[in-house]
Amino acid sequence: MKYFMVFLCAFGGTAVLGQDEVILTTIEEHPWQVSLETHGVHHCGGALISLEWVVTSASCLANVADRVTVRAGVTFLGHGGQTRRVAFAKIPHGYKLGSLKSNIAVLRVDYPFFGTDQVWPVPLPEPEPDGEYPGRFIFEISTTGWHFEEAKTKAHGQLMEIQPVVRSHYVCNQIYRKPIPSSVFCAGEHYGNLCRRDLGNPATNDNRLVGVLIWGCDADSSHPPLYSSVPHYVNWISNVTGIDYQPE
Repeated sequence: MKYFMVFLCAFGGTAVLGQDEVILTTIEEHPWQVSLETHGVHHCGGALISLEWVVTSASCLANVADRVTVRAGVTFLGHGGQTRRVAFAKIPHGYKLGSLKSNIAVLRVDYPFFGTDQVWPVPLPEPEPDGEYPGRFIFEISTTGWHFEEAKTKAHGQLMEIQPVVRSHYVCNQIYRKPIPSSVFCAGEHYGNLCRRDLGNPATNDNRLVGVLIWGCDADSSHPPLYSSVPHYVNWISNVTGIDYQPE
């Protein structure tokens, strides 16, 4: 059953999305979350991995890469914070529009953001061991964003968080009834229209970036959202950006 708890309010409260609780949160709790905008309108999510580099979905750059700006440091969508233009964008070789494979991108802004309590990068995870499916050692993730469709009318533009459980690659393949690439994992329940402006939203575990939302818009209510596995792409990200995994 999908429903809302009536006490959802600014800076606090919950709702239910699928079977996962939606928590209203603030940018101070997730200072790496950014909004990618085109013509001043929220287009996709992303995550700061340094004060000048952003990780997002390759799908978010289709036909708009030269018009994207990045807004950081905001709890409420489109209000305040710091904005930068995109100076450089890179997608892995072999990505095709609509594909699950290689669906990740890095952006460099034209001028570094100023680091504050509201603007701070999230560390990269350890590179994925060979032969291990994404999410093998991750049981729960935190996904943030502004456009979870069933909850956004109650959130009034405030940043939201869900904490879905990662499913095994075997279960993910069974649900979708087709092979899911090894660079992709699924998590949580079906969330209705979790697509378009939710793409690129970061998923973290222990405050490390582990996933990027790449698919959640499916008419079949049994299909959970799909994420590109950041551990799978850490070496590629490091080669492009010069940012490496740093053990604690």
